[in-house]
This record gives sequence, C-alpha cells and structure tokens, in this order.
Amino acid sequence: MRANAVRLAWEEGRQVVSAWIGIPNPLLAEFFASHPVDAVIVDMQHGMNGTDSMLAMLQGITAQNGPTPFVRLPWNTPAETMKALDGGALGVICPMIDTAEEAATFVANCRYFPRGRRSVGPPRAILAHGADYMEKADDEVIALAMIETLEGLENVDAIAATPELDGLFMGPGDLARVVTGKFGLNLNDPDYRAAVMRILEAGHRAGKKVGTYAPDTAFGTEMLELGFDLVTMGADSLILGRGISRELEELNEVRKVKG
Repeated sequence: MRANAVRLAWEEGRQVVSAWIGIPNPLLAEFFASHPVDAVIVDMQHGMNGTDSMLAMLQGITAQNGPTPFVRLPWNTPAETMKALDGGALGVICPMIDTAEEAATFVANCRYFPRGRRSVGPPRAILAHGADYMEKADDEVIALAMIETLEGLENVDAIAATPELDGLFMGPGDLARVVTGKFGLNLNDPDYRAAVMRILEAGHRAGKKVGTYAPDTAFGTEMLELGFDLVTMGADSLILGRGISRELEELNEVRKVKG
C-alpha cells in the first residue's frame, strides 16, 4: 500500500505542513501537490466541492505521488466519510465534533470491522493505493476531530481519549467567535490563547496529534512554535488573492512612475 506521508513524518518526529484547497479544480489541486507539502486537504465544508470535484481533486493529488490526500468532510455522516475514503483520501477531518460519542461515531465510519463499521468496497482507493489497501487501510487512514465549539472545548479531553482517533484539529475561526464573541484570530486575547492551548495540551496528554488551519504564515508560524503537529498554509483562494494583490501593487507602482 502507498505510504501515508503524514504518518511517516509524525513517526519521525516532524511537524507537517499542508495545503488547503476549496476551489473545485483538479488542476489546482495537482499544482499544489507538486510542491513539497506533506498533505493537500480538499475542503468539502466551506470549500465549493461536491463528491465529483472531490474525486477529481484526489486524483490530481495522488498523480504527484507525494503528499497525503486529505478531505475535510462537510459533516459527521457515514455516507460522506466513506465516500471520501473510498475515493482515495488517506486522511479525513470531521467538523463540529462536540462529544466523545460523536468522535466515536466518526472514527467507526473510518475503520473496517471489527475496529469500526466502514463498509467494504473501495474501488478507487485500491487503484490509488494498492491491492492490499483493505488489509492495511485501518492503520494508514488518519482521522482528526475538529474542536471549534464551546461544547467541544468543554469535552476536549474525553474527545481526545476516543479510541482509534488519531488526533484533534482546531477550527480557529469558529473557536475565536465562540470564545471571544468576535471574528478574527487574535492570539493576544487571553481567552482565545487559553482555548488554543487547552486543545493542544488535551491532544498531547492523550498521546494524539493536533493540527489547525492557518489563514496566513504569521498564524501558522506561531502554531508551529506552540507545538502543533499539523499546520496548513492559507486556503487556495487566500493565497491567490494575496498573490494577485502583490503583483498588481508592483505593476501599479511602475505605472504611476511612468505616468
């Protein structure tokens, strides 16, 4: 079976950096996967991806034979979880996990019997990852539960202790909103910083990995310095927007001088 680059990195004690793709375009996913990232995450919750575009993007990612293909699920349902895994995702991130029971349901959908309740029949995953996929998938697929609500924060230790769960994934935007009552990621806010550290420490106490989305390099750098095990680059739309603005600013400066 194809090795999971993220698991290998963690086994070697390395932190992981991932791309985050919300624009439903397989060529864009393949382009990001051609760079030296450890993973590429296809976003089906806030990204504009459906099942068809998700599959095409997973194909684009695995064509590069490097980064681990991940999917951020739209919700905690068996059908959507299994569809992502059967499509070839080697990691899944589930939003809005509030209780240990919800985490257990999520994990059960990721593992075959007797470790879970995942249904057998992964045609594309076998093509992408090898004929022995079903025998090895339970040990390779990564399941991360998102902590981003007040209830999830309150239950974070019980969630982190869920058997078969590989780790936690902090949802920084929703967490900021429910903790501070404001939009935006202000790590100087003591309540927000305390919530961030509570998630990180709960995961590590349970022997689990902890990841987070980072909208920019400043936030991502601080998360890596705090000890997060997986940090994303900004979403594709944000990266494209910043690149376009930078290019236009440089060209406009020349145009002003010449005008």
